[in-house]
Amino acid sequence: MIAQSQADRYRKRPSYSYMQLIRMAISSSPQQRMTLKEIYQWIEAQFPYYRHGNHQGWKVCFAVAATAAA
Repeated sequence: MIAQSQADRYRKRPSYSYMQLIRMAISSSPQQRMTLKEIYQWIEAQFPYYRHGNHQGWKVCFAVAATAAA
């Protein structure tokens, strides 16, 4: 059974905007650049909310935000 605080991490959306998540992901890369797929993977690894459950629609919105940031 998952502990309550850990379960909350899976259900609660992080308080970061998509632009902040993009910056965090890219900043974590030694090359300071990532593909969109790599950004998705980094976010899912760092924030279980985006990896679990019925939250896959975020990728569409996120792709639009990433394109606008380019």
